[in-house]
Amino acid sequence: MSGFPPIFGPYGHPEQYPPLALAYLGDAVYELYVREWLLHQGGRRPGALHRAATGYVRAHSQAEALRALLPELTEVEAEVARRGRNAKPRHSVRGADRAEYALATGFEALVGFLYLRGDWQRLQAVLARAVQAAGGEPPAAGPANGEAPMGPSPPDPGAGDP
Repeated sequence: MSGFPPIFGPYGHPEQYPPLALAYLGDAVYELYVREWLLHQGGRRPGALHRAATGYVRAHSQAEALRALLPELTEVEAEVARRGRNAKPRHSVRGADRAEYALATGFEALVGFLYLRGDWQRLQAVLARAVQAAGGEPPAAGPANGEAPMGPSPPDPGAGDP
């Protein structure tokens, strides 16, 4: 997401939002990111794009993303993910067991938190790592004009270090 500004911001303190609200927003942010990334892969019709996107945004893939990210998260990010993981949704879980769904909700809460915080560089790194954990390959380099890349970029090695 290249400098994607919040539509209605500023948001104040994103850590004060309920974890399921963060997950609600994070789900949309991640899906948009995956769809944009897939478009940049080229050569697919809408039906094929949709099928490919569901492989990245389903609970299993999001749970794998959080597992891959956990060692790289800051204390604050890990706490947001934990709160999301421990939140109790009011609906039944389809297509995933409860533990996997809980991890996916933690991942979505983290993405929503980073989006509301406006931490674009860290959000980009987390989203790129998530796509990579789900089997996608981030592009080797960003645009030559110095703008932020549109799709996943390799994670910043120093991002998330306390």
